[in-house]
Amino acid sequence: MNIVQGIISDIRRQPVEGGTRTKFRLRSADGKETQVETRLDVPYNNGDVVQASGEIDSDLVLTAISIAHVLQASPPAPKPVPWLWVGVGCALLVIGVVVYRMSSGSPPKVTSPAGGTSGGSTLTVTAKACGKSLPNVELTLTGPTGATTSCRTGPQGSCEFPGLAKGTSQVTFGSITESVKLDGSSPKSVQISEPQKCSESPTPVPKPPNPSGGIPSGGAAYGGAPSGGSTLTVDVVNCEKQPMKNVVVEVATTTTPQKRFDSSTNSKGQSIFPGLQPGTYWVADNAEGGQKIQVVMNGTPSQFVAIVNCVRGR
Repeated sequence: MNIVQGIISDIRRQPVEGGTRTKFRLRSADGKETQVETRLDVPYNNGDVVQASGEIDSDLVLTAISIAHVLQASPPAPKPVPWLWVGVGCALLVIGVVVYRMSSGSPPKVTSPAGGTSGGSTLTVTAKACGKSLPNVELTLTGPTGATTSCRTGPQGSCEFPGLAKGTSQVTFGSITESVKLDGSSPKSVQISEPQKCSESPTPVPKPPNPSGGIPSGGAAYGGAPSGGSTLTVDVVNCEKQPMKNVVVEVATTTTPQKRFDSSTNSKGQSIFPGLQPGTYWVADNAEGGQKIQVVMNGTPSQFVAIVNCVRGR
């Protein structure tokens, strides 16, 4: 008695006297094929797995006297994906990349540049004032199609805008906008500087009195900030938190002799004072209803402060 198990293929049924003759091939797991014939009723089809028992003749044909269907074990159910841990892992990876980029001093990259395409040019923009790079200031890029994107500069005062298409893009820093032509493939680096009073020996400029208060009187003449030190950005807004432009902002030391510096706000309502040494300063705007506050410069590269004017902003 021979027993063969395999998958049915090439099944054929032929009516004969007294019943039906069925022929088919059985392909076993090791790839061998056996020709099977039987007069039994075979309710199976190609692709079914069966076990046939019988005698094999000299032509290597198995005459089956019994055929049984073989049930295959169901594959094990897939294990559920631990999506919570996957999410936690992705979050930790993103945090790690951000910390590495910040510690390495590399300029931040904008992942979805204005008018960008896959590949394209990479534009590196460095913001400067008085010849020094400005970290943590906002740069805005307008692509050839008019789409815009913004980026805050890294520790070296730079931002990277990758994947830019061929054409002319515009970079805006404060009140300054510069056009940059790109070929859509080669990298390019540019610098953009906002005008500042950088003279080490400035000419005194008289200022009108401020009846609402302001920086204490007396001290040295108005002029630019000294070289080195930290950069202080002063935002002047009204009660509706809208920026106020063309407002004179004054910064002065609280020590004697007093040193005083001034700058007008740009289109974003900001005045930028680079080169301030550690210490306590008065900060005020000379507009009607202006506010006077004290700021402690702690030696970090950049600090920010806001002045709210609820009289002129009405």
